[in-house]
Amino acid sequence: WAREEATDSDRVAHQFPRSRVKDYHYSFSGFKTNVLQSIQKMGKLNDKQCLQVVASAQEAILEALIYQVEKAQKDFGISQVVVTGGVACNSRFRELLPNAYFPKRKHCTDNAAMIGVLSAIYASKDKLRPHTPHLSEARRPRARARQRASRA
Repeated sequence: WAREEATDSDRVAHQFPRSRVKDYHYSFSGFKTNVLQSIQKMGKLNDKQCLQVVASAQEAILEALIYQVEKAQKDFGISQVVVTGGVACNSRFRELLPNAYFPKRKHCTDNAAMIGVLSAIYASKDKLRPHTPHLSEARRPRARARQRASRA
């Protein structure tokens, strides 16, 4: 909807903050607060205002993503980028990053859903185990509490 109907002026109607975090990470926490506060100040939005908020927010998010992708390409000498997952379905992202490879949309599903399904399959076969030390049973707060209680 926002991609198809938004104009360039809609995409810059609101100047939301752009995420600029070191080491190729992202943080949108201040961004989300800024968008929420902007909407609250505006009160009830008509369709045009809603489109402007959505298009401006999308533009800010995509600009941050593209900035980091291009920075990584430059810093690591990467010539070809492949974009996958749910974000790869975003037509505006595809438009703004024309030199990247985007699979067909039918192959760009949300990775979180795939991980959830795989986890359910593993759990049903009793094969779901923590693989990293920070997720082990011994380090979980309830496990520590049980250990302390059993020692008392």
